[in-house]
Amino acid sequence: MPDEDRFERMLRGRGWRKLYRLAAGNSPIPMTVDAAMSAAAHALRSDLRCQRLTEIAGVLRNTLRTIDPADPESFTVPAAFYDASARLDEIGEDEIGCLGTRLAVKAAKETLLELMKSGRRISSHEAETKFAEQLVVDLVEHQCLGRVRSGVVEKTRRSLEEQVEWERKLGQVLRPRARHLLKRALESQDPARIRAPKRLVGRVPTTLEQLHRPIASP
Repeated sequence: MPDEDRFERMLRGRGWRKLYRLAAGNSPIPMTVDAAMSAAAHALRSDLRCQRLTEIAGVLRNTLRTIDPADPESFTVPAAFYDASARLDEIGEDEIGCLGTRLAVKAAKETLLELMKSGRRISSHEAETKFAEQLVVDLVEHQCLGRVRSGVVEKTRRSLEEQVEWERKLGQVLRPRARHLLKRALESQDPARIRAPKRLVGRVPTTLEQLHRPIASP
């Protein structure tokens, strides 16, 4: 493989190299998000499958039900968070060889801490939504962007500030899609049924007529 593809060699799993090529090629964000969702869906039903996803989401929901906005002590005393963290750690330790479970545990803790700081009652729907967003963002970061970020910056010739802004815009489009993906994951008893949400950018079919068209001169 040519040296210019050295960043691709850091990626494992179906779909992540495509995501990197789109990001490094400065492709439209909707197209890049479609690739990210496809790669994440495949990971969740295969090599990063988490059999205890529903249980992890349940710990999150049950803990947030104990938070009472009328009782300041429920926010200032972190006992509920520590109890939930201990339970999540147990799940992670039981599945220590499963990266998907470890990522889900990490996302649940991050979500729990963020929502407990809000100072208001959190519905089960909002908890699952935030958890879904965090898990998919963490998954994309761990499996792709975190490994090839310097390559994306190099190939797009962005400054670090421009890269941060690009990732912020990517996240704005990715997070709502993540909600649909995890909803399917939580509802499905068979991880093989997990599918990415409907694409933002339709596929362009390739026909023999298109292949035989002459290449336009610049």
